[in-house]
Amino acid sequence: HYFSTLPVLESALAGLSLLALPEVLLVQITSEADFEAVEQIRAQRVMRDVIIILLARTAKPGWEARARGMHIQDYYTGEVSAGELAARIAFLVKWRGVRPGLN
Repeated sequence: HYFSTLPVLESALAGLSLLALPEVLLVQITSEADFEAVEQIRAQRVMRDVIIILLARTAKPGWEARARGMHIQDYYTGEVSAGELAARIAFLVKWRGVRPGLN
């Protein structure tokens, strides 16, 4: 699914059952407020094992370190090829199946 803003995503996630939670969230980061929203999503107990990948158009000072501190699986800046991203997502989903609970 595509959600145009993080508040819309948060609202959609609140209404999901445990069985309907996504395996992966791809989030475009454009500001510090986006990081705060992702932190709120990650803080929800049911969202702790969901793979979160952050995408930013340009590198900003401190953003990569902040993503690591939030236990985000991947953080990309600039252009990312769809093929590389799809391969990485497939690997992360498979890895989580082998080593559940590792973020």
